[in-house]
Amino acid sequence: YQRIVHGKTFLPRSKYYFFTMACCPPGSLGSLKHVEADGDIFELPGTHLNVYSAGGNVKSDVAIHYYDIYGFNGGRSQKLCDSLAESTGIPVYMPDVYHGKSFPTDVKPASHEELVKILQPFVTQFAPSEMVDNTKALVKYLQEKGVTKFAVTGTCWGAYAGSYSISQGVPFKTGVFFHPTLQLGRHHGLSEQELVKDVKVPLLLLTAGNDPDNVREGGEVTKTLRENGVHVETYDYPEMKHGWVSRGDLTVENIKRDYNDALEKAINFLKKYAK
Repeated sequence: YQRIVHGKTFLPRSKYYFFTMACCPPGSLGSLKHVEADGDIFELPGTHLNVYSAGGNVKSDVAIHYYDIYGFNGGRSQKLCDSLAESTGIPVYMPDVYHGKSFPTDVKPASHEELVKILQPFVTQFAPSEMVDNTKALVKYLQEKGVTKFAVTGTCWGAYAGSYSISQGVPFKTGVFFHPTLQLGRHHGLSEQELVKDVKVPLLLLTAGNDPDNVREGGEVTKTLRENGVHVETYDYPEMKHGWVSRGDLTVENIKRDYNDALEKAINFLKKYAK
């Protein structure tokens, strides 16, 4: 089928993309130069884990953010933490679970198939168990400082990381995921539905025009979550390409419009469910 939005025609999407085992769908945005941010970076005591901190002093409620494949210094990941913290009043912490690594910004594959071949070894080098252990270490550190409530946010790969962390007992009480890439669980034997079957907290999913149907309203992921009694809200941005929140060009009018709208929805959701 074709979708027509604001007079523009959007190409049909099959139920199963070639990118099932990849990270980003065809037509996704590439890297964005690092956007300067205002927070602080510290090394978690007793570890070699760097953490970006936005929003000032620790409060009883915080959010933990997972970045996309461009890592700790990629695009506006740190600046997004700043914006969420400033607008919600909830401090945001972003652990560098890639430990200094990032997908190379100079890669210019000739096709999506070629991109997949490059992406697969990159994303699979990060063991889910290590990512969860890093997160639990940060959670323990923050609990010792008086934090009692945790939310999770994530972009692209970060949505997979957040969903998996919830399923492994990290005490997140709600989650917000921008252009989620849940198919990454397939690298570790988990379908998208299996990845979320143990998620029991309210979720907000904000999807781009080329994201898979299963994370949209009525898709297999949202159906699985609702069968679990989970409150799920979904919003689709058909003019956007996967990656627009963390690495879209905000000088482009419609990207700035939909970035601001997605951020506003995320802020309102966190204010409602994270505190």
